[in-house]
Amino acid sequence: MVRQRGFLMILVLMLCGILLTMGIGFLSTISSRYQSTAQAVLDVQAQALARAGLEEVRLKMNLDAQFPPRGALGQEIFRYSEPVLNPTGNVVGHYDISIDSSYLGTGCEVIILTASGRVVSPVDGQKTVATHTFRAYLDVYQPTSGPVNPTFWTLLRFDDLGVQ
Repeated sequence: MVRQRGFLMILVLMLCGILLTMGIGFLSTISSRYQSTAQAVLDVQAQALARAGLEEVRLKMNLDAQFPPRGALGQEIFRYSEPVLNPTGNVVGHYDISIDSSYLGTGCEVIILTASGRVVSPVDGQKTVATHTFRAYLDVYQPTSGPVNPTFWTLLRFDDLGVQ
């Protein structure tokens, strides 16, 4: 009789060990799913920041004929970055803008806009946790005579360069 009780105790301990191992595996699966979902949210935020940057630079160019400012002779790329704040005034991210005017005067008359949205860590506000980049080709051709360019100031091409 004593042997059977000892056997049952060992069997129960083995069963508890198996259930514990399965529970730990389940919890690690749930944890990794939670982390991937949280990263997907950050990636969408970075994408929204990049889109906001593109629209902001298009608006600036539309409202101000002197934007981007003319640099030194031969400077064809103008870059700037702006922080994006939440309603409480904390930085949630930045968008980095690059305006490439190297095709102006070549007969192509296209400006290439590159916008990268960067989401920063809410803990320290410095570390970048997600980045997304778009590139847009803007038609700026204005004929000096003849009919008006029907595609003036429209996007000719829009590239999603994705998460980086």
